[in-house]
Amino acid sequence: MGQYVDRTTFSRRDRQTYRTKLQHCLDAFAVMLREHPFARDEPMTGVELELNLVDGELVPALRGRQVLDAIAGDEFQSELGRWNLELNLPPRPLPGDQWRHLEHHLTDQLNIARSAADSCGARLAVIG
Repeated sequence: MGQYVDRTTFSRRDRQTYRTKLQHCLDAFAVMLREHPFARDEPMTGVELELNLVDGELVPALRGRQVLDAIAGDEFQSELGRWNLELNLPPRPLPGDQWRHLEHHLTDQLNIARSAADSCGARLAVIG
């Protein structure tokens, strides 16, 4: 994700290469599901949240790299465009008051992102 694609037309060979790589990924996922490497002892959840960057007119702000540099945190990554980021919170158990901890962690990370975006002349817009 977040890699720059420098063209919009693709050859038959490009498409075949893409399909081969996609099938390889699907095969690997099928093995993972079949062999059950996922934790099943207790219910868990994680969070992936797409964050868009906009300017004062709510137009996409192409400042993703600058905002990521200002955040300097492992839980944020680039996304498809230069105007958006992805926040990934690690999985955690669901029982007990974990929802409250998850809410606080999410709020803290959004505040960090908001501050970084502000310092780069952008604002966060969570859409969808």
